Amino acid sequence: MWSWCCQLYHYTADSVDMYLDSISQLESEFPEVTFVYMTCNAQSTGSQGVNRYLRNEQIRQHCITNNKILFDFADLDSWWYNPTTELWEHATDIYNSTEYPVEHSQFHGSHAGHTTYESCEQKGKAVWWMLARYEGWSGLGINKKQIRQSNLDFYLKDNLPDPFTLSTTIKYDIYKACDIELVIYDISGQIVKVLSKCRRQPGSYCEQWNGLDNNSRRVSKGVYFYKLKNSKGKQQIGIMTII
Repeated sequence: MWSWCCQLYHYTADSVDMYLDSISQLESEFPEVTFVYMTCNAQSTGSQGVNRYLRNEQIRQHCITNNKILFDFADLDSWWYNPTTELWEHATDIYNSTEYPVEHSQFHGSHAGHTTYESCEQKGKAVWWMLARYEGWSGLGINKKQIRQSNLDFYLKDNLPDPFTLSTTIKYDIYKACDIELVIYDISGQIVKVLSKCRRQPGSYCEQWNGLDNNSRRVSKGVYFYKLKNSKGKQQIGIMTII
C-alpha cells in the first residue's frame, strides 16, 4: 500500500498519472503481491481541497476501471456516525461553486499525528473489513440455521456495546456439548482475562467483561480480542475497543 500524506493538495493530474503508471509497473514485476491503492486525507480546504478531491477521484476511477483494491482514506475522513441520531454525517465544503468532501469536525484534533483516536479506530476497523473481504468473507452475517447446516459446534457473536468504556457483554451459542474457554487478549497476543472455562451444554450464553484483567486491574483503552475455543481445538475470534 502506498500511503499519501498531503501531496495531493497540490499534485497535478499528470503527477498522479505518473504515480499510477509506476504502481502498475511494480504490479507487473511482482505478480504474487496484492497492491492496495489509497486516497489522500481530506483535511485540505479551499483551492487545495478541490484539487485534492479531483486527484482522489482520479485514483478512484483508475481503481474502478482496472479492478484494483482501494483503501478510501479520504472517504473515511469525511464520514462520521452520530450515535445520538444514529445517522451517518457527511462533511463537505464549497469553493468556487464546487462542493467537495472535507474531514468531519469530529475528527479535528492531534491525538494521533494530526487526527483523533476515534478517526484512527474508524480507519483501523475499515482495514480489518477490507482484509476480511479480500480473504473471501461475504460481508454478511450468518444465521443459526446456516451455522447448524455448516456443522459448527458454536457461534461467537459481536460484543455489545462496542466501543465501550466500563463494560461489555459477549454472547455465544453452543450447539454441541463441549468444554469451552472464553479468553480476552491484548493486541500483542497476551492473555488479559479468562472470562469462562467450563463445560457448556447446548444453549445461549453471555459473559460480561468489566475491563479488568486477571489481577483485577483496569486495562488501558485500545483494541482487544476475545476468543472462544473448545476442547476439539475449534475457535472463533472477535475484536472490541475500549474508549
